[in-house]
Amino acid sequence: KDSLMLAGTLGGGIYLSKDTASTWQQVYYAASQFPTTTSYQISDIYMIDPFNGFAILNSVQPFYYSSAYPQTLSIILKTTDGGKTWFPNYVSQLVRFEKLTTLGTKIIAAGYEQAHPYLSGIYIAVTSTMGN
Repeated sequence: KDSLMLAGTLGGGIYLSKDTASTWQQVYYAASQFPTTTSYQISDIYMIDPFNGFAILNSVQPFYYSSAYPQTLSIILKTTDGGKTWFPNYVSQLVRFEKLTTLGTKIIAAGYEQAHPYLSGIYIAVTSTMGN
């Protein structure tokens, strides 16, 4: 039986296969939505059910906006159609999220910040409303 598969790339792309990885279709590309002054990577993809899921998109190089401290761009993407389309659900310029998981009905994103002298540490973001 054919099965759905998702894969994230170092270039910030998400690919979808509907035939157990025989063929792949690009369904998301970071540079089409976010600044092209850096490169991106998909750090994790986690499907909650056949329709709903999340992915973590991170900038590879830090940004320097209005702060002297390097900032990361970490975006939690969401799909509601089985991975065919993805849209930003949460954006952080401080925490670099790396891992997604669930605990009961809660969705958890874990990350860290290490560049800022006062805000460095491990961060956990939790939602019980599917990111809404």
